[in-house]
Amino acid sequence: MSRDVGEVFRMLLYKYLGPDRADVLKARRIRFTQPGDLNDPTEFAPAIQAVASDEIVRDYTDQNLESFIEQELAKYGPLAQFIPQHLKKQVIKMAKEQVPIWFRATQAQLVPEVASRFRQVIDQHIGVLCLSEVANSELMWGHYTVNHAGFVIGFDSENEFFSRKRSKADEFGFLRKVEYRNQRPQVTLTNTNSHDWFQVKSDKWAYEREHRIAQVLKDANFRIEHGQFPICLFDFPISAVKQIILGLRASPSLKDEIKGISNGFPSVELLQVFQSPSEYDLMVKPLN
Repeated sequence: MSRDVGEVFRMLLYKYLGPDRADVLKARRIRFTQPGDLNDPTEFAPAIQAVASDEIVRDYTDQNLESFIEQELAKYGPLAQFIPQHLKKQVIKMAKEQVPIWFRATQAQLVPEVASRFRQVIDQHIGVLCLSEVANSELMWGHYTVNHAGFVIGFDSENEFFSRKRSKADEFGFLRKVEYRNQRPQVTLTNTNSHDWFQVKSDKWAYEREHRIAQVLKDANFRIEHGQFPICLFDFPISAVKQIILGLRASPSLKDEIKGISNGFPSVELLQVFQSPSEYDLMVKPLN
């Protein structure tokens, strides 16, 4: 892919699209997809081992159980004063020993229900835009562009569209590089982090070399009700698009359409994929 001499390198990240998705460029709107509507069923789904660790349950019990029991006894009014102190201490001691045991046994039933509820909440409120470092992946051209008939948009990763954190603590609105592992993260809900939920995928997908940005769906610029997963679209600026790459099997009509649309993107570079003459490989060259 051509570059002007002396141009400062800015990483481009690529979105693979089918031949019927020229509307993304026309409207300059792109979907942030709910994890439940992505092609990997384990997206945003670490393995939840427990709601809380034994240590947290013990600490909470130690700090709160005695006052809770005192409040309950106070409901009996003057009768509470007739309960011997040594008996109250014995009850509190037994309760502190038994609560963690009870909670540990109960978690086996709690975890599947909590995990399911978490997934529902995530799918209601969070969308993700998945991009790749690679523009010439045969697998992705085959999977995401209807057998090489579509196109790819090359986005400037340094554009403000990919840096919209509203505060240092904001977990949304910025690019994250995906980490690939052979096991799902093992998490406890009271001690987990956004990396385990947003950034980890199976190493079977490592060829995608993915970067992603998550957004809160209520902030979408446009919403189309569409069954279980509404289509939530976010506006992106013209300046975010640096390349448009047509697929190996892009039709003449798509080429003409993309050429026309590209007039609205002054700094865009029009390219096309070609088959290597000697290898099982794709080459990206300027569009004639």
